[in-house]
Amino acid sequence: MDRLEAYPTRELSSCDEVDSRRNIVSYASRAFARFYALQCLVAFWVTWHDPTIARRRSRLIWFGVLSVICLAVFAFGVPAE
Repeated sequence: MDRLEAYPTRELSSCDEVDSRRNIVSYASRAFARFYALQCLVAFWVTWHDPTIARRRSRLIWFGVLSVICLAVFAFGVPAE
């Protein structure tokens, strides 16, 4: 018996490969969205605690909106079919 024959293998159909790739891309996209949401929250926190930043109010709004969008993508992100 050949060494390779000793280990059972499972034949992957093209549908299984595509599904696993979609899952990987979906997880990676959600991870990036979570990372960017955390970056926006840090920027919001820094802007909130430093009153000397130029255009502070618009930056607070912008960072807040972006973090909410990124968190929504992270929470509700569904892979495209």
